[in-house]
Amino acid sequence: MTAYTVGELYRTEATSWPECVRFSFRSGVYELLLFWRSPSADEIAAVRTGGAQFGAALIDDALFVLFRFGALPVSDAAYSWHLVPRKERSIAASLGDQEAIALQVMLIDAGTGVVEAIRLVSLHPAVARTIVAAIQQQARIPWDQRRYDTTIARVYDQPTEDLERLCELWPSGIMTELH
Repeated sequence: MTAYTVGELYRTEATSWPECVRFSFRSGVYELLLFWRSPSADEIAAVRTGGAQFGAALIDDALFVLFRFGALPVSDAAYSWHLVPRKERSIAASLGDQEAIALQVMLIDAGTGVVEAIRLVSLHPAVARTIVAAIQQQARIPWDQRRYDTTIARVYDQPTEDLERLCELWPSGIMTELH
């Protein structure tokens, strides 16, 4: 796994990125990448040290991971195991009722490529179980790009509040802020 440092480029080969949010499980690591253009000091502080809440919902073949940092609005990221490069795919291990998973969160300035925040959080067991079960289910079924795209379009055509109603946001356990 690559080591990242706040204040340095996310990838040395790129100094700008499309503005987006990506949740991924690759090479056995859960990560949430926030590519925000010119994040404010308040946004950086919220991601670094603010209260964190997470939720997850599987809709058809798409996993949606919802999150909130501090007083920032709820946001989400869609995920499919099939979109992870084959060499980086792995099947998420089943969890016990009270087991959590560690999620690495990084905020990257999309305009400069510089890492602004790195944080490791522990996802609540209810959220962790939903994510793991969704990844396991996705790995078992054949890939259907059109179905996935249709699901994403249908969900994003609705107000964010509709997606929020599908899952409860749980507070995360803050493991550490990384530098």
